[in-house]
Amino acid sequence: FNCKPQRFLKSGEKKITFTSNGEIRNNTLFPAKPIILIYGNGTAGIGQKTIEVKGNTYPYVEVDCETMDASYGATNCNSLISLTSGVFPVLSPGDNGITLGKGITKIELIPRWWIV
Repeated sequence: FNCKPQRFLKSGEKKITFTSNGEIRNNTLFPAKPIILIYGNGTAGIGQKTIEVKGNTYPYVEVDCETMDASYGATNCNSLISLTSGVFPVLSPGDNGITLGKGITKIELIPRWWIV
């Protein structure tokens, strides 16, 4: 028997929008695996990791860091992203930088904060 005793916080369900570089603070003790909506083509920095989006013709690409998938609706978009470190971003406890590289017009982030 294996279970994850996580309790997700309501505050982690709220979408946060970035139209320029900024920061997001994780006030929990645990790294969160966010859902990230990236608008445009280019490089997006989330915490210590970066995601590069190339060849995107959709309004945005949704990156789910928990399931390690990229999509637009029901369309698989894994081929449109590359992870420069080979690892999906997490929001570590404390401050995490958000960087919109050239060609990225907006990032929407659902942090998914959790506690035990």
